[in-house]
Amino acid sequence: MRKILLAIITLGVLYFIGGFVAVKLNWISSNTYNSYATIVGGVATLCGLITFALPKLTPKDLEILEIQSLERVTKIAEDLNSKKSELNLKETELSKLDKQKKEMEILVIKASTSLFLQDQIKRNESRVLNLINQNKEIIRLLEEIKLNKEKLAALDEEIKNSEQVELLEEIIEKARRNDNKNNQSIVIGGLYPLEIPLNLFTNVAGNFSATLRKKEEGNNLLRRTLVC
Repeated sequence: MRKILLAIITLGVLYFIGGFVAVKLNWISSNTYNSYATIVGGVATLCGLITFALPKLTPKDLEILEIQSLERVTKIAEDLNSKKSELNLKETELSKLDKQKKEMEILVIKASTSLFLQDQIKRNESRVLNLINQNKEIIRLLEEIKLNKEKLAALDEEIKNSEQVELLEEIIEKARRNDNKNNQSIVIGGLYPLEIPLNLFTNVAGNFSATLRKKEEGNNLLRRTLVC
């Protein structure tokens, strides 16, 4: 109520000021201005009297005003915290995007390196194949290696299926140990010379023959014992 009365009084004051200026500029006549000024002045005076007659602010009104002020301050603080949280979230997102950007740059470099290496491998493989095709001796050796591997696989299968495989493996292992002791100093560049596998084969054959002779002698002795 008090605010409405103050607004009416303010409009009355503005009328007096604006009317005075209008009369000086001959926009309206002084009689018209005076007639309306009387009415406006009376209304403004009446509103002023009513304003003074209204009761002043009570402690309860002051308390309500304080509560409203606190609510506005609280709302402003909440808005500030919300804006701060949004800013922190945006900073976090920017940091995450920056990290992803760096990771993508590193990934692109790795992918480019991978493509380069793949191209180099293909080029080298193509070059090796061309060199092999140009050298008939290499082709012959590769075919011979392939054939020998097939034969070796077939022999290994036959040996595994043999009834004497355990005896043969024991003889080969014994011959290999003896041959390693006799040829420890004959290793050149990590490759055994030709004499080593020949010696190994000789030892295996000798051990196998000796084992067979011992087995045959045992069988003959057993037969003579049974006959007697």
